[in-house]
Amino acid sequence: ENVVSETIEGFYPIFWRRVVVIIHINSVAWYVEIEGIYVPSVNPEKVTNHVRAYCKGLSEYGVIATAKHFPGAGDGAKDAHLDLPVIEASLDRVKNFTLVPFRENIDVPAIMACHDLFKAIDPSHPSSLSYNCLTKLLREELGYKGLVISDSLTMKAVVNQYGLGEAAVMGIVAGLDIALVCHRKQDAIDIITAINQAYD
Repeated sequence: ENVVSETIEGFYPIFWRRVVVIIHINSVAWYVEIEGIYVPSVNPEKVTNHVRAYCKGLSEYGVIATAKHFPGAGDGAKDAHLDLPVIEASLDRVKNFTLVPFRENIDVPAIMACHDLFKAIDPSHPSSLSYNCLTKLLREELGYKGLVISDSLTMKAVVNQYGLGEAAVMGIVAGLDIALVCHRKQDAIDIITAINQAYD
């Protein structure tokens, strides 16, 4: 995937050959309706095994597997493209159900964070902008060593709450390696400018 097509203010192009591996456990109606297409199963063990096999196959052909959407969007009642999903699940459910496929595939090369707000993890920030989620949970508790990327920061779950540049800086501070934007070159320029200014 060609994320940035030319050098901008010291940032270099990323040509990233990757395949997204969706590892939600679908537990709400709008995911269950497309089970087998968008989400492999309602069973954590089946999702875990599906992901492990799929990532192994991708790796054998030199393709980077990117697991999404951390920590899991299967409980979301809203689409983050349109609004902010707020997840009411208890911490016990998150750790012993939602996180299972991620925890069991923690060696995946890249993980994409979702924009869902998990009240039990961080009641104030969506996961993609949350230090509690990306650093404390993913990096420290689960021991993840790979690449952490946001879902597109242009989605309304984010831009309805924050400016695009503000969100990118928040995400980097929270633990993102890549703040992703899609579709418009100007959006990429805007977040690079905001990050440069924040770190000057």
